Amino acid sequence: MTDLMDYQAVQKIAKDTINNIKAEIRSGMSLIEVRSLCENKMRELGADSFWYYDIGAFVFSGDESKSIFG
Repeated sequence: MTDLMDYQAVQKIAKDTINNIKAEIRSGMSLIEVRSLCENKMRELGADSFWYYDIGAFVFSGDESKSIFG
């Protein structure tokens, strides 16, 4: 598999994750719960690791959000 194909496969997992979890997110869920939904869906779709400190999803919303420096 070429690098471009790898990139496209990873991007498809990300896009499919966003499309799939839209129906599962509910009012009152914590950001940790939403992150867990995202990461579980990415694994289900074929992701086997996450590059940034093993974090697969950053979720920013409301008062719980923090700045991220990396």
